[in-house]
Amino acid sequence: FQALLRDVVGTPHIDTYPPAPGARLVARYGLGADSDWSQLGPGSLILVVAGDVEEQAPIWHLRLRAAARRGAALVTLNGRPTKLDRLARLSLRPRYGSAPHLLTGLTRLLLPDDCPIAGSTTLRQNLSTLDEAAVHRLTGVPPADLHALAAALAAADDLILIFGREGLNDYSAQALAQAAANLLLATGHVGKANNGLLPLWPHNNTQGAADMGVRPNSGPGYQDILEHGWDMSSMLSVVNNGSLKMMWLVGADPVGDDPSLAETLRTLDYLVVQELFLTETAQLADVVLPALSFAERDGTYTSGDRRIQRFERALPPLGDARPDWAILTQVAQRLGADWNYRSSADVLAAINAAVPQYAGATLAALRATVPQWPPVGREELYFSGTAHHNQGGVGLRWPAAAETQDFEPAFGWVDLPALGEADLSAVPVRRLYRCGTLINCSAYTRGGVPLLKNRLLCVSAELNPADAERLGLTDGQPISLDLAGRPVELVTHINPRTPPGVALVPAHLPAGPLVIERQEVAP
Repeated sequence: FQALLRDVVGTPHIDTYPPAPGARLVARYGLGADSDWSQLGPGSLILVVAGDVEEQAPIWHLRLRAAARRGAALVTLNGRPTKLDRLARLSLRPRYGSAPHLLTGLTRLLLPDDCPIAGSTTLRQNLSTLDEAAVHRLTGVPPADLHALAAALAAADDLILIFGREGLNDYSAQALAQAAANLLLATGHVGKANNGLLPLWPHNNTQGAADMGVRPNSGPGYQDILEHGWDMSSMLSVVNNGSLKMMWLVGADPVGDDPSLAETLRTLDYLVVQELFLTETAQLADVVLPALSFAERDGTYTSGDRRIQRFERALPPLGDARPDWAILTQVAQRLGADWNYRSSADVLAAINAAVPQYAGATLAALRATVPQWPPVGREELYFSGTAHHNQGGVGLRWPAAAETQDFEPAFGWVDLPALGEADLSAVPVRRLYRCGTLINCSAYTRGGVPLLKNRLLCVSAELNPADAERLGLTDGQPISLDLAGRPVELVTHINPRTPPGVALVPAHLPAGPLVIERQEVAP
């Protein structure tokens, strides 16, 4: 997709939806390639910042729970309680939006005086005004808790820093990723196993899309490009002024997430949607290109810890639908490009040649298997994990740049975002059972018997009881909100675990101050 848009069409305006701030830093300082969750125990510290692991990465949640029970220290920093807090040795409640400030304050306490890493002098200058009093004022975290966390970080043998973006806009999320990388560098926890950054990306292959260069400011393998393009939010904003004439959306349904975007997309001269279903966005398209689901094709995906794994086709394709690579190849050929991909294996070979981090990710390497634990008998089967031997391969994790010999780490700096004051602020949160294209189509069986329907969450604004009472709202009441100039229709949900002064809203909405425009009478 990025090769077609950049090399054949000639446009730099390409991005993932939702975006992935901090992807380049993960490529530099991500979790060590030889990391093993089962080795985390006494001496290991896992710091989770601005994210809910159970809702965003439930398999990782199980790994963290097991590590905590083996003796690893778990610390959570988030504006609201999460299930992971039950296992945490320390849980802090920084003010929403202040996670970058908190990590930067920790870096100030832990940065060695004789730090030899490039950029340390500039970093120290930027840190000079962020003393304990300033951190407390900005984040609400008491100095005693700040020092307790700093002491735990200093004593850790291994440190994994898991960062999300709850309560952060794109800029603030980038600032958090940079603050997290600086903290790891200051404490010496990069470039080795069981240490490094671990992002809570929105989708299972967000990492893979970033690796391939589906970003406005870097090409495949995070190579610098000469012409930077617009990101997704910029593209949507310039549609209205006529600067953008056409959009091509692949596997994305922005109108399904936010119906107010329909009017924006209708102003385009031409809209192409490449999708599995006729989504709300696809219904606005001038042409719809029917793609295949993961079960009808083969290929690879890359998880947030940079592990490349292959998957194989399980079902025959339906109708005229085709794999994404086949659709893109045919379009490229009709535009005069000399593309001759005949299978996903051909595409993988091209990736091996074009993306340095994927040079060793050949089909044979991804098919390699290792002995599984616990061992399971083949003649007399008993249940102790799985009775099926993995013959599909375990994949491989590509090494972060900090693990390579010729890489020189360096501190970076992103100006800390201003923290605004508002009576009520929207905090987008990602939920596992939120309505979406795939989960909506999986909610019923063919016979109409509900499967996932009873687990689906309504599109709600979650409020603290005190805020609801102050605003005269009741549980289940439909309301209309103004969020960054965008009208949003939601339903009130009152939850005493929600912090005062915030409204937890669906993940696709922007973070920031909100105003309740209309309060409808509950039926």
